[in-house]
Amino acid sequence: YGFKDNRYMVTASLRYDGSSRLADGHKWVAFPSVAVAWRISDESFIKDNISNISNLKLRFGYGKTGNSAVNPYQTAGSVTSTYASIPFGVGNVSSNTIGTKTNIMPNYSLGWEKTSSLNVGVDFGVLENRISGSVEYYIAKTSDLLMNQSIPVITGYAQILNNVGKTENRGFEVSLSTVNVKTKDFTWQTDWTFSLNNEKIKELAGGATYDSTGPWMVGEPLNSFYDFQYDRIWQNTQ
Repeated sequence: YGFKDNRYMVTASLRYDGSSRLADGHKWVAFPSVAVAWRISDESFIKDNISNISNLKLRFGYGKTGNSAVNPYQTAGSVTSTYASIPFGVGNVSSNTIGTKTNIMPNYSLGWEKTSSLNVGVDFGVLENRISGSVEYYIAKTSDLLMNQSIPVITGYAQILNNVGKTENRGFEVSLSTVNVKTKDFTWQTDWTFSLNNEKIKELAGGATYDSTGPWMVGEPLNSFYDFQYDRIWQNTQ
């Protein structure tokens, strides 16, 4: 919706998405979003006083998205074929036969992975848009991540796909476009981009601060590498 000659703009939406890959009772989730914008360059106090500004817009957005990227029938578990040894066969000789065993633990509460995003941005253009670009700051928080969780092997499984943990991404994105030369037969335009992102784990399953599955550690990025800090090499001398 736009009013006052589209100086003020509002966009809102509501999605209600379902995925048959998730567990019963957890298939459907609502995802709202809203965005507002103010085209400051169309205000009289800008147009009447600063003629070089061709575009200046402030915008704000918030919304939720989801991820249901799991294998079909993952929530129901599965079995696999395997060889089993019969210890007392004919003539007391062992033989192999094909059997089945469970290999994926069912999860009847597996649901959506959800991400809430907030961003604030400024679009600008000066000198009839010979110089234009945008500056944006964002925060994205993800909860109920679809990840393999380590469980005691006494259950018969080493891990289970579960909704565990929270992560956070925040950062800046800057883009700048300049038209350096523009003639009838030749145009030279330069585009510059810069981005900075900081990712960290905010929460792990069961309140743990470390999980060897990843390995994952609270306060560190999801994809981190850990190693020993070596003191020295032990030589064969005293």
